Amino acid sequence: MRMTWCVRVAVCLAMGLGMGAGAQTLATGDSRTVTEPVFPPSCAVLAAQQAIVSGGPASETAFDTSRIQAALTACTSGQAVELTTSGTSNAFLIQPLTIPVGVGLIVDGGVTVFASRNPADYQTGSTEQCGTYGSSGNGCNNLLNFSKGAGSGLYGYGVIDARGGSTMLGGPNSGKTWWANADNADTAGESQDNFVIMRPSGTNFTMYKITLRNSPMFHVVWSGTGFTAWGVKIATPFPAHNTDGIDPSGSNVTVNQASISDGDDDFAINASSAGSNMTVENSTTYSGHGISIGSYTQGGFTNLLVNNVNMAGTGTDNNATGIRLKSSEDRGGLLQTITYENMCIKDIKGVLQFNPFYTAVLGEVSAVADVVLVTVTPTVLLDVR
Repeated sequence: MRMTWCVRVAVCLAMGLGMGAGAQTLATGDSRTVTEPVFPPSCAVLAAQQAIVSGGPASETAFDTSRIQAALTACTSGQAVELTTSGTSNAFLIQPLTIPVGVGLIVDGGVTVFASRNPADYQTGSTEQCGTYGSSGNGCNNLLNFSKGAGSGLYGYGVIDARGGSTMLGGPNSGKTWWANADNADTAGESQDNFVIMRPSGTNFTMYKITLRNSPMFHVVWSGTGFTAWGVKIATPFPAHNTDGIDPSGSNVTVNQASISDGDDDFAINASSAGSNMTVENSTTYSGHGISIGSYTQGGFTNLLVNNVNMAGTGTDNNATGIRLKSSEDRGGLLQTITYENMCIKDIKGVLQFNPFYTAVLGEVSAVADVVLVTVTPTVLLDVR
């Protein structure tokens, strides 16, 4: 017997001392008029020089970093560096790259860009060592580093594989996977020093059609105004700790036609500072912790529209959730005008999960006053097979 919930939900959640829930208003989401992106013109086309062998690049030392970085640095704003196949060669191997303001990166269909497995390639100036864990978790640079500004983007029908499930080459945890390092950090109550695929910020950033997979930690963390992810695919196994799909903060965000399956939140708003006007629509999630807000909400958030989203859990993932709002006494803030509608939720352990005590850390005052859920009209479909 299988249970599917198709729901229209309007939620008003008030988190803050003395704050009550008022009249409910349906959200409108992103204040921009967002249309399907287009590929920018190419300033340079670089051909792959390696083949894929046994799921990885033929060589772990033949890096493409310098030639891609040179092309990106020379590219004009509004254009992009394109990575393409060449005969049987279809793999690129990279260390961290820096993409200038206004410049894009296109990964053609059939191309896989593999991340280096050497933690030393990502090392920051921190005393914590990348590929280990510690109190801060700041030992690693991102794989893709977008210079803060307007108009940059990541495009293409190809794949960026960060190889979180592959063993590290070098460092004290050599021979262990990035995800095993995350497990060990969790057990120790510490923060993992694993790299994130990308943390863009600024204005008007675009992701179009690209597939991201197997990040050692988060896949995409955004902060700023104007973020569009259209037709993006994210795929990482559910046991991988802290491998969030898309985590935005700021304002004017649209995620459309996405497919996300990972080991943590599929989509999670960070409202550590004030945020507003976000839309998630026409998308599908599988494993993971669903469409979330929090756990940081102290900045407050207004106007989230989640519309026409199918959530189909993986049978072996007994930790999957659907609609999830989370905060705590040390990080609470007002969340208002949050609408979920036209959603089908199947094979999910927790369809609705509201947790105002997400952590055990206490604040100076209670951050939870009222939690009000209105207009819940689920249709339960029993699929007996």
